[in-house]
Amino acid sequence: MPSLAKPEYTCPRCGGGEPLIPLSKWLDRRNSRVVQVKCTRCEQYFFLKQVLDSPETSSLGLSEYHTLQEVHRCFPIDDAYRVSRPLDYIEKHRTIVMTYEKGEPLLHALRNVNDERRREILKNAGGWLARLHHCRRVTSSDAGAKSRLSPLLESLETESDYLDKTIQNAMRLLAEVLPQLHEETDKSVWIHGDFTPDNVLVNRGTTIGLDIAWVSQANPVLDLAPFLNHLSIALQPVFGLGGGERHYQLEEAFLKGYSGKWGFHRKNLLIWYRLYFLLCYRRTSIKAGFVRRSITKVRFNPLIFRLSSELALLTKYSTE
Repeated sequence: MPSLAKPEYTCPRCGGGEPLIPLSKWLDRRNSRVVQVKCTRCEQYFFLKQVLDSPETSSLGLSEYHTLQEVHRCFPIDDAYRVSRPLDYIEKHRTIVMTYEKGEPLLHALRNVNDERRREILKNAGGWLARLHHCRRVTSSDAGAKSRLSPLLESLETESDYLDKTIQNAMRLLAEVLPQLHEETDKSVWIHGDFTPDNVLVNRGTTIGLDIAWVSQANPVLDLAPFLNHLSIALQPVFGLGGGERHYQLEEAFLKGYSGKWGFHRKNLLIWYRLYFLLCYRRTSIKAGFVRRSITKVRFNPLIFRLSSELALLTKYSTE
C-alpha cells in the first residue's frame, strides 16, 4: 500500500511539502486503516483515515469526506461537543486528512473518577449524540423492528442446540412484545451507525465523536441501544456492576443527556432493541467455536436476563 508520508503531499496547515511523519503504526479496521501523523515543518498533528481499495469501498472515501464536512458545520470548534474537522481528501490514496483531536477514550475516562464525574461524562456523551441526531433533515423512514426480527429468529432457530434458556426466553419475549412497540409513531434520524464508547473521546469538559457513518435514516434507538450494551458489558468487570442502582444511574445519565432531564420516554422500545442487538451478538458467536461461545455466554447472558426481566415488567404494566 502506498506511503502517505511523501514530499508531494502538502500540509493543510502550513502548505509545506515536507513529509508527514507517522507517529504510530497503521491501525487496521474493517474497511479502512488509520494513523496519527505530524508535519515536520509546522509540527502540527493530523489524523489520516485511508479507505481500503475494493469494489465495495471505492467511493466511500470521498463520500465520507463530504459527510464529515456537513457534520462539522453542526459542531462549532469552540463548543463542548466536537468532531474532527476534515481538512483535505487525497483521492490518489483514498485518504481523509482530519484534525487530530486530543482526548481520552470514554471508557478510560470513566476510570479513577467518582460517580458524579462518571455521570457527567455519560450525560455529555448523550448530549453529543442528540446534537448529531438533530443536525440533518430526514427524508425517509425506517423499516422498523418487525423487518429485523424475523431473520434473526430464523437464524437462531437453526442453531437450537446452542440456545440456552436465557436466549430462548429473550427470543419469545421479543416476538410477544413486538406488536406493542408502535414504532411507526417515532421520528427517524440520520444515525451515527457505529456509536460505541470506542468512538467517543473526552477532553475535560469537551466530548468528541468519531467515525460518523451517516449512511442510513432510522429510529434513534439504533444508536442508543448498541452504545448502552457496549457500556454495560465493558463496565461490569471494571466496576463490578451487576445491574444494581449504580449501573442504572450511569445509563440514566446518558439518556438524560440525550433526551433532557426526564430521560428517554420510549423505554420499552429501547430495551427491545438492546435485547435484539445482544441476540445478534450471541448469534455470531455460536459458530465461532466452544471457547468464544462460552466467553460470550458468560459476558452477555446476565445482561440479557436483566433486560428481559425489565421488558417483561414494562409490558405487564402497559397492558394492565
